[in-house]
Amino acid sequence: MNVKSFSAIVIATIFSCAVVSAQSVKHELGFFVGGAYSSARSDLFTTASGQMGATAGCSFVFNFGDRFSLTQDVAFVQRGTSARAVQFRPEREPAISSYEYKYNAFEVGALAGFSPFRNIPLSIQGGGYFGSHFHNMNGDNRDLYIGDYNSVNDATPAYKLVDAFSGIDFGPAVGISAGKGNLRVNARYYLGMRNLYNNLDFVQPGSHIRTNSIRVTVSYFL
Repeated sequence: MNVKSFSAIVIATIFSCAVVSAQSVKHELGFFVGGAYSSARSDLFTTASGQMGATAGCSFVFNFGDRFSLTQDVAFVQRGTSARAVQFRPEREPAISSYEYKYNAFEVGALAGFSPFRNIPLSIQGGGYFGSHFHNMNGDNRDLYIGDYNSVNDATPAYKLVDAFSGIDFGPAVGISAGKGNLRVNARYYLGMRNLYNNLDFVQPGSHIRTNSIRVTVSYFL
């Protein structure tokens, strides 16, 4: 999926919400805080674990009647992943370790919502997001390697992937929102579709690094 295809999906999501009801549109503005568990999948390393972080932002909700809605989010998210790494030692087995890739993101999202039950304040949401990553990692721990965990000749220094976590990302997002009035709880899953490996300079094509994130937030609407 390229940027044009993803943009078309987001535009179609917004348009479908706009025409789904002829009733008056109710506007809401809210702010949210919460936690995020992020990770990454790649053929370059084995993921040891994800990273916990915080997220905060604001939401603009357009309600089309009682059962359909469109939520637009602007969020700051702390993200990262922990890659399995090794330190090669002369005439000894490699020492098992991990390399922490930590970065932040500014994201915008658009999610269409549908409430299947009239008397239960629960909305099922689906849509997509677009974000920009940036990091302040300094590329330390240069004696740690990933990829081939048995031979230093075929392994990759872990620090050389640091700059992969700086650039754009996008993908689908799904979740649920519960509650009504001023307070609501949201749980969502974000799947990154862009290959972050392409952010690196002078690399061989073919490898991939992609992200994912689970977030739980509490929103307060004015």
